[in-house]
Amino acid sequence: MDKPIGSVKETEKYSIDPNRKFFSATHEEIEKGLTTDIYFVRAQEILRYLRLDSTRVTAEIFPREEGVFAGTQEVYNLLKDKKVKLWSLEEGEKFKLKDTVVRIEGSYSEFGVFETVILGILASSSAWATAARKCKDAAGSKKVVCFGSRHIHPAVAPVMERSALIGGIDGASCILGAKLSGEKPQGTIPHTVMIISGDTIKAARAYNVCMPKEVPRIILIDTFKDEAEESIRVSRALREDLLGVRLDTPSERGGVS
Repeated sequence: MDKPIGSVKETEKYSIDPNRKFFSATHEEIEKGLTTDIYFVRAQEILRYLRLDSTRVTAEIFPREEGVFAGTQEVYNLLKDKKVKLWSLEEGEKFKLKDTVVRIEGSYSEFGVFETVILGILASSSAWATAARKCKDAAGSKKVVCFGSRHIHPAVAPVMERSALIGGIDGASCILGAKLSGEKPQGTIPHTVMIISGDTIKAARAYNVCMPKEVPRIILIDTFKDEAEESIRVSRALREDLLGVRLDTPSERGGVS
């Protein structure tokens, strides 16, 4: 791995490929320090001038509200080749306001430039894990599956869904997010299949034929008709193969009632 950016001049020299496909950072760009705030690069340069860049420090990270901890694995991966000591809560542990959740000891030059990265990893991952735990607590004994990937940038969708699983939900729809957690992605089918096929029963029967036996037969029943009517039609069509129905009525049809 190349050394992280260590001066303002280096940041000015860094050029962007005009053919770059996505705006999200690559793993290499994160490790290079290119997603950090510029003032941490300035700090390194100033401390190096003062010959204080190798000062040994202890950094402690604390939250401003209680929640569920997540993100430590990525922080460890970022720092594992650095000459630092890292302590943290286990992923999935609860924390309270201003608890120390991470402690890093070492030369400031080893990890100082990554402060933005570390805080970003922990803040977003823990926030997602905490939100998932709140959903699960509200659901009680009912299962909760995360379908949130469509609402965030795809570059971080797997991180979000992994964090949600750490928070205690029962499944995730994002393929990569589930696989990073050692789980199988879960979900039903979109309204698109119903609309293109033209009939809920036709789509449901095709779903039953095409999908492996271990995939639960949960059918979307709010595309064309009254949900109660469609539920009866689907139950008669699939009989004992049907596990349940899914309500996701579009707002154009009045939403779920």
